[in-house]
Amino acid sequence: MRSVAGTNVLGNGIGMNEQVKLPGLVATRFYAAAMIVLFHVIGLAQIETPDLLSFIPAHFGTGVPLFYIVSAFALCVGYSDKLSSRDELSFFFHRRFFRIAPLFYVMMAVYFVFLYIRFGKITEPEMIASSLFFVFNIIPGHVSGFVWASWSIGVEMLFYAIFPLIMLAVTNTGRAFVFVLISCFIMTMWRQSFVGAPPEMVAFENYALAANIHFFATGVFCYFLWRSAAGRRQEPVLGIAAIAASLIGAVLLVRFANAILAGYGLPALDIVRAVVLGAFVLGMALNPIRLAVNRATIGMGETSYSLYLWHPLLISLLLSAGVYEAIEARAPNVMSSFLLCGLATFIALIPTAFLSYHTIERWGARMSRRRRPAAAR
Repeated sequence: MRSVAGTNVLGNGIGMNEQVKLPGLVATRFYAAAMIVLFHVIGLAQIETPDLLSFIPAHFGTGVPLFYIVSAFALCVGYSDKLSSRDELSFFFHRRFFRIAPLFYVMMAVYFVFLYIRFGKITEPEMIASSLFFVFNIIPGHVSGFVWASWSIGVEMLFYAIFPLIMLAVTNTGRAFVFVLISCFIMTMWRQSFVGAPPEMVAFENYALAANIHFFATGVFCYFLWRSAAGRRQEPVLGIAAIAASLIGAVLLVRFANAILAGYGLPALDIVRAVVLGAFVLGMALNPIRLAVNRATIGMGETSYSLYLWHPLLISLLLSAGVYEAIEARAPNVMSSFLLCGLATFIALIPTAFLSYHTIERWGARMSRRRRPAAAR
């Protein structure tokens, strides 16, 4: 058996010990956040993208599904076989609330002020209420939230609500695979039901839990595969093989995504994405290679939630300040312009995220530990 941070993480002994961490998963959270940041630097700031990097605006939005897979995997690591009593369930929901809510509520206040100053917009009370109670994803017209990019947080909170039920039913690799199949069916039927729907319903279709449930299911399945392989002699080789398969799959996906979409539809493309991303997460869990998993990527992975929530606002502020325009005007070519714009974004974002993490998020973590199951005291 191997251990991470001094704690056994193998088999049915997995519990709610806060020291149980797979460094590969933590680093992957940073990669997911970085993908989304670059995706929005292009989308929000309208930065010209060099042809060599055209896959970024086309595919880096999948950083959100990558977050979902990591999230489901990590939840299984932390809570497998530990959600059987009322006390444990209460602790789970208490912990999840304080993981998400403190920073999110701060961002609600920030955006309330920002939207008024920048656009003269006063956020409606009903929009504030739906975000306050994390129900905006189930309300058409509210699904995006008024905190920019917060739709994915709403999806995450809805998954938290059903996670204990999933753990009750999914107890081994076979059942996890069945869960993946059922979730793919749900996702496909959900998307089919919106064929011909009016344009204003597109966001409700895409930002719903039903449209993303297969990514969470993939994370659960990968957890059970990891649990079966962890501690075996072949574990490092299996990890490298999974990462290699994922990278090859990503290249093929970039090449054939449009053909899959045209021939088989968005549900098929989303299923392929789940397979590719899931293989990467599994590989990083089995063999966190030092080149990709190190002190820097782990540290930034710890701040990924802050990176995610702060990045649209900072991109908007940099855009308003003319930073991107100045870089594009002085850069010798499109590639250097893009790289410098990305660098400027991360220079502003990383210190902000670290400050946010060490003040708001860690306060929430301390609050979450105040209530523990009797067995853990």
